[in-house]
Amino acid sequence: MREVIRNIFEEMGFLIDEELLNIDDAFYTERTSDNKFDFFVVLFQKAEELNVEVNNITYFLNLIIENKQNYMGLDKNLTLLMLLECDSIEQQENVNSMIFDIEEDPYDFKKYVLPYTTGEVSELKKNVINSGLSTVRYIEQKVFDVQLFSDFKRRVNSLSVKEYELITKFFIKLPFLNLDIRTQDFLDLSKLIQDEIQAEDKDVWNQLLNLYQQTDESTDLSAEEILNFMEADKLE
Repeated sequence: MREVIRNIFEEMGFLIDEELLNIDDAFYTERTSDNKFDFFVVLFQKAEELNVEVNNITYFLNLIIENKQNYMGLDKNLTLLMLLECDSIEQQENVNSMIFDIEEDPYDFKKYVLPYTTGEVSELKKNVINSGLSTVRYIEQKVFDVQLFSDFKRRVNSLSVKEYELITKFFIKLPFLNLDIRTQDFLDLSKLIQDEIQAEDKDVWNQLLNLYQQTDESTDLSAEEILNFMEADKLE
């Protein structure tokens, strides 16, 4: 996962510092060009060792501020991204309540926890290589795959669906990733979906289309608006 997440950050214009935090299982990354000011601590943990100590957060914050004093308000724009390795989908489900507690904790900076399995990551890495695309371009294309979305909604148990679910998590947990949807593309996609997916899924897409039509044409729908909707509907 470290290679995948590094690729995503670098392809989105971030600079990565592997040395600043002085620990092996984390790195610091920032993007300060083109009027963008994004700062992340990226932390890697295993689910069975899930723990976010207040002292560690304070240490990260103080160390970054000490070394990056030229950025005013950095403490208010710093995000902790935790990549949480799970042994299975079942383990992911078991730690969901802990993930919620971590993300909702208001202490210091924003926090996002992204659980994954090594199988999901291996499938993603293999498919990115085979596609010949960059990681970001690949996941941007894959997230709109009609058949995968239908299989995802029907909870089909396959590696491709597990990979698709991981991709949706990237768009939910990484706020700098955007889904650039244009009206015609969305309408064409909607028609394909109506032709291909199960009847019970069509209502979902009708609601998504209504969501887009209520959005100003000059504004792209955010990944959070779309994918949180997908996640919420899946849990019902």
